Amino acid sequence: MGYSGNTSEKGTYVYRVNKHQYEEIFDFYVDLGLTEDICKKLCNNVFGHSVVPDNSTEYSNLWEFDWTYSTPSYTGSYSGCYNSSAGYTSTDSSYGGYYNASYGYAYAPTVDISSGLPGSNHNFSTDAKATSEITESEALEKPQEFFSANVNRASWAYVRNRVKNKEFIDERIVRVEEMINSYHFNLQTPKDNDFEATFEISECPWNEEKNLLFVGIKGEELNSQIEHNLSFLIDVSGSMTRRWILVQMTLVAMICKLGKKDKISIIAYSDQTTTVVENLSCANKEKCINKVLSIVGVGGSTNGSEGLENAYAYLKSNFSEKKNNRVVIFTDGDFNFGIQTEQGLTEFIQEKSKSGVYLSVVGYGISNFKDNNMEALAKNGNGNYCLITNPTDISDFIKNEMTSRLITLAKDVKISVDFNPTNITEYRLIGYESRQLTRKEFTNDSTITDSVGYGHEVVALFEVCRGSQTELQSASKYVKNRVNVSETSDEYGCLTIKYKDRSGNSQEFSRVISTAIDQNTSDNCNIAAVLALFGMIVRNSEYLNNADIGTLDNLIQKLVAKNAGLKQTEHINVILQYIKNRKLFGN
Repeated sequence: MGYSGNTSEKGTYVYRVNKHQYEEIFDFYVDLGLTEDICKKLCNNVFGHSVVPDNSTEYSNLWEFDWTYSTPSYTGSYSGCYNSSAGYTSTDSSYGGYYNASYGYAYAPTVDISSGLPGSNHNFSTDAKATSEITESEALEKPQEFFSANVNRASWAYVRNRVKNKEFIDERIVRVEEMINSYHFNLQTPKDNDFEATFEISECPWNEEKNLLFVGIKGEELNSQIEHNLSFLIDVSGSMTRRWILVQMTLVAMICKLGKKDKISIIAYSDQTTTVVENLSCANKEKCINKVLSIVGVGGSTNGSEGLENAYAYLKSNFSEKKNNRVVIFTDGDFNFGIQTEQGLTEFIQEKSKSGVYLSVVGYGISNFKDNNMEALAKNGNGNYCLITNPTDISDFIKNEMTSRLITLAKDVKISVDFNPTNITEYRLIGYESRQLTRKEFTNDSTITDSVGYGHEVVALFEVCRGSQTELQSASKYVKNRVNVSETSDEYGCLTIKYKDRSGNSQEFSRVISTAIDQNTSDNCNIAAVLALFGMIVRNSEYLNNADIGTLDNLIQKLVAKNAGLKQTEHINVILQYIKNRKLFGN
C-alpha cells in the first residue's frame, strides 16, 4: 500500500490500496445507509488522496496507515526486525523478526513506509507504551468480596487482534474480567429492576479441588428514547497519524446511528485545541460528516487535559437535564503536554465527573498506546473504555455496544458477594484486580467507581472451595458477633449491588445465591471458564497449577461437542487460533 506519482497530472499523487481492503471500507459505509457517492468520497478522504484500488498492493492487517504527506519521495516497502530503541532498522533478510517463548509468537512484520519522509518518526513498538501492572487476587477466607463493575472490553480487542496477526501479547494489558465480559452470555433480563442476576456453578478445569461460581449481572434494556448532547473530542496529535483512518470511520459510523434530535460538537486537540463546530444537529448527516472530513491536519504534541477542559466546558454551557450529556474522546491516550501522569489525569477527571457529564473513551492502537491513561479516564470519570484496532471493532461497537456505551443506566456501581462459610470455605475472584474495594469504599456513597450502561452485562467468576467453617473473625450476613456462623445451609452467599441512578439517587439491589444453582445446565459458566483460562494462560498466571494450552484445547472440544454452534463464535475461533500459533512455534 503506498503512494505513486500520477504522470498525467504533474505534482499530484494517488493512493494505491489493496482492492479487497478498499471494498471492505466502501461496503462498511454502504451498510450504514450512505449513498455510493458519499461512500466514494469518504474512501478517498480517509486515505488522504485519490484512491486507486488494485490487487497487486499488499493487504494490511494492521490497519494503521500513513497518508498525511503530500510530497512522498519513496515508494516501496521495508522489511526488518524490531529494535526496541531504534525501531525497524535491520535489513538483514536472514533475520526477519523474533520469537517470544512465553507466547509462541514470531513477529516479523513488513512495514510500509512508502509515504515516510527522511527523518519521520515511525515508532512500531510491539507492546503498549504504558500500562498498569496487575497483581492477581489471592485465595481468601474472609466472608465478603468488594469490587466495582468493569464493562470495558479493550483487553479483548487488543488480544484478539494480536492473535490474528500472530504478534506478541503484552500480558499487562490482559485483564481477565474484560476477556470474560466481552462475551454476550445468556443472562436473565430485568423486569421491574435496574438489574437482574444469574448464578451458576461448575467444576474448575485448572484445579480439581475447586469449583467455579458464575455471577452474571445484566442491566435493564433502554425502553425509551433519550436525546444525545455529545462533545466529540478528537486527538489529532502526531501519534494519531497512522490511526486517523479508523478515527474517521468511527466518527462517521456514530453520526450515522445518531438521531435527528441529537446534537454534537466537534473539538480537535493536539498541542492546541480547535473547535470545529458547536451545537450541530444530526438531522443533516452529510453536513456532520463534512465537518469530520474538514479536519485535515494531524500532527504536534498532545495536550489532552486542555482538550478535555474545553469539551466539558462546552457541555456545561449547553447542559440539559433531559439529555444525555457526554464527552466522547477519541485518542491513543498519549498525553505528552499539559497533565501527563496517570495520577494527575485521575484527579482531574474525578473533579470533572461531579459536573453530571459522562465520559466515553474510544481508544486506538495496535501497538504503542497508553492503555493506563485511557483506563484511568474511564474508571474515574463515570465512563467506559473500548479499543478500536480495525473495522471489525468499529462494527461491534456500533451494532452491539453504542447504546450501552453512550447512555448510562447506573453510575458508581459497586458489587459485594457475601459468602456463606457454611458452604464456602475459601474463594478467589478472577480478574478485577484494579477494581478492588474496601468495605468502607463499598458503603461510602461518595466513592467514584465505574458506570454501567443500558443492557450492559457484568460477569464475575470465582474459584470457590466448598466446605464448612465454624469460626471467622469478621462479621457479615452469615457471621454473627464475629464468631458464630449462621446455619443457613441452602445458600452459597448473597450478591449486593450499590449504585446511583441517573438522577443521582443511591440504590441497592440484592439476590441470594441459592444452592439450587447446582441444577443449572447452561453453558454460561463453561464458556466463562474457557475465557478465564485463556486469559490466565496468556498472563502466565500463578494459579494455573498444571493447566496449559492442552487443557484449554480439551475444554473447548468438550464444549463444542455439546453445543456445535459455539465453534462458529469469534471468541472460540480466536482462542483456537492462539492454540494453533503456540503449537506452530513448538510452545
